[in-house]
Amino acid sequence: MSLFPALRAAGALAGCVLPVMETCALRVRARLILDAGPVFLPDCGKVLPIQTTERSLPPGTGREDVLAVSCFGMSLLAGEARRNLFLSLRERAGHTLFLDFKTPERNLEWPAALIFTPLRHALSCGELERLGGMEGLLYGEKAHLTVLSRHTLKAGALCAILVQNRT
Repeated sequence: MSLFPALRAAGALAGCVLPVMETCALRVRARLILDAGPVFLPDCGKVLPIQTTERSLPPGTGREDVLAVSCFGMSLLAGEARRNLFLSLRERAGHTLFLDFKTPERNLEWPAALIFTPLRHALSCGELERLGGMEGLLYGEKAHLTVLSRHTLKAGALCAILVQNRT
């Protein structure tokens, strides 16, 4: 499977995070959503303005006013690039919502996980599983963040994890 169709499929899946993203933004009282990529959110269904990381934040916006959203950053980015993403999000946003594939934990999650296995492997080249999945990567960063909530999507194939960033 080439990476281009996989990225298009990942972009379509990123659309399922919009309701969760809006709920999380309201929960943490964010005034702005920062789309940190690497798969960018579809431009629809917004409660709050969505801005990409390339632009500077509006004047008067503090990091506590920002919810950063990273779609498939754990899968697509490796090593140093992923670490730089964590550092950048900690500096720019008070909270981050990570969306990525999840490792099945219950029997009911296996069918969805198996359906999305080819896409998961095309995006991450199997690295995500070797590192313990998204939970394993976030556990490695536990000194810099606090997990606030987890949201299971697509019958257990995807997970959105809301964290509070610590400086």
